[in-house]
Amino acid sequence: MSIKPLILSTVLCALPLLTSPSAVAQENAVSPEQAQVRTAYRKALAEMEKGNWQAAQALLMDLWKKSPTYDVAGSLGEAESRLGHHARAAQFIAFALKNVPPKEKAETSARLRAALDELRPRVGTLRLSVNRATAEILVDAEPVGTYPQVSELYLSPGKHTVEARAGAESTKREVQAAVGATAPLILEFKPEPVESGLGTPSSPAPAPA
Repeated sequence: MSIKPLILSTVLCALPLLTSPSAVAQENAVSPEQAQVRTAYRKALAEMEKGNWQAAQALLMDLWKKSPTYDVAGSLGEAESRLGHHARAAQFIAFALKNVPPKEKAETSARLRAALDELRPRVGTLRLSVNRATAEILVDAEPVGTYPQVSELYLSPGKHTVEARAGAESTKREVQAAVGATAPLILEFKPEPVESGLGTPSSPAPAPA
């Protein structure tokens, strides 16, 4: 697949951290956890530049669990696409596109959008609607995010189980994904009981004689 590299913008953003004295001073001021995240991200980018996509994917996936940010998602999307995991790549790139910070260059969003457009013909797309905000969304028992942050699902061809969870409640449906096709998917929880707060209803008044 000939997706243009996405890592250039993130590499350029990382370079000042390595070369600028003021940036080095700033990095020394961050917490140990933030320093570990930056070090791990640089290692992943180095593997990507060398074309070691499997190693990069493993490093980025571990980092994603600790720091699910747009740049990690974008890099993960590229690594997954290079490994032929088109549906996973599209899901990560869609997350990255939705969470690009306003201060980032417009080119970053444009490149992410172009990458997602290239992936769409290779996957099935579901436009998701759930009647419970912040419900956790799972595909084949694997969490992919929360609704409505995740409003589209990208699936490999074939049968899948899509589930929404909210606390102890869940609702799921089996779907058949077709390459290049887009379909709606509605997941509905049972309506929550409404308490009137009026107590026990009084007995009706007797009918007039």
